[in-house]
Amino acid sequence: MESARRGIDAFNRGDVEALAADTTKDVELFAALGGAVEGGGFHGRTGIEAYFQITAETWSEFRILAEDFSDLGDRVLVVGRIWGRGKGSRVPVEAPNAIVMDFRGGKAWRIHSYFNQAEALEDVAQEGISQKSVEVVLRWLLAFRTDREAFRAVTHPEIEWMPFEEAQAPTHGLDGALRLRDRWLGVWDEQGISIDEIWSRGDDVFVEATVVARAKASGAEITMPFYAHCRARDGKVSYCYEHLNRDDALKAMGLEE
Repeated sequence: MESARRGIDAFNRGDVEALAADTTKDVELFAALGGAVEGGGFHGRTGIEAYFQITAETWSEFRILAEDFSDLGDRVLVVGRIWGRGKGSRVPVEAPNAIVMDFRGGKAWRIHSYFNQAEALEDVAQEGISQKSVEVVLRWLLAFRTDREAFRAVTHPEIEWMPFEEAQAPTHGLDGALRLRDRWLGVWDEQGISIDEIWSRGDDVFVEATVVARAKASGAEITMPFYAHCRARDGKVSYCYEHLNRDDALKAMGLEE
């Protein structure tokens, strides 16, 4: 994930050398704004240089405002906004942005930027995970922090949810899930989640993840690992119990290590 942070910083500085150092020689860059201007991707070191040139010719100021980084193993999802000021018009432009970065050997080999954050979540789910139930749960977890409507879309209207922050007290239904989400986001700032392990067995999905957040009021930080047992129905998450112990989650699925 540090490589992703360095890449964003390098882009905002206009530092071609630094960005090239954290990407492979055959890197593929699909930039939301670059695609809008030029219509296509950029490949390799020469592609990176070409994209920087286009950006410099089009914008007097341009930067990525990254708000959240999600570590997905060999992938990183960056969610935030892009901001720029037109070179000729001087008109400021700001838009939602999400970036999917794929890594190989510690370096990014594919970088795909989106205006539509839901499309980035679809990219992560479809290309990263093939099993349908796992795909749904992964989209649900990532949308929790980044996109209320995407979270609503993958939450079953009859969901039963036992989150660790509520001491596993059950929350029922879509409205309850949305209230819980909004309450959590209202208390915690600078949130991030690392998906350390996710797989399915039948209708059951196991998730090992770590949440890192800072309290808005006190500034106190938490790092909380949890182990979720989830299920999906009709393409939406219908059940999720967040255990604080891995063995408990596995036992709930009828498994033991």
